[in-house]
Amino acid sequence: AYPERVALDLAPLDRAQSKSLDVPHGVLVERVDRQGPAAGLLRAGDVITEVNQRPVSSPEEVERAVRRAGEDVYLMVVRDESLRLVRVPIPE
Repeated sequence: AYPERVALDLAPLDRAQSKSLDVPHGVLVERVDRQGPAAGLLRAGDVITEVNQRPVSSPEEVERAVRRAGEDVYLMVVRDESLRLVRVPIPE
């Protein structure tokens, strides 16, 4: 899946990944477009668990949430066993 507004390639998180990362749900970032708004903010291997404070479990849920977002989208991201909040500015 490729949410155009944030320019990411996303994949569902499988059970093994979910267990090894100790997250009950989320979406794996496979690629970040270097020209997109998330460049430098997200990287391949990150796991998005929430978009604008709503849990996500599929690339389609991320895409829908980003489409509904205003100027910014707030992503809760697991990276290197830590949780971080990432603000991604959304182009119009």
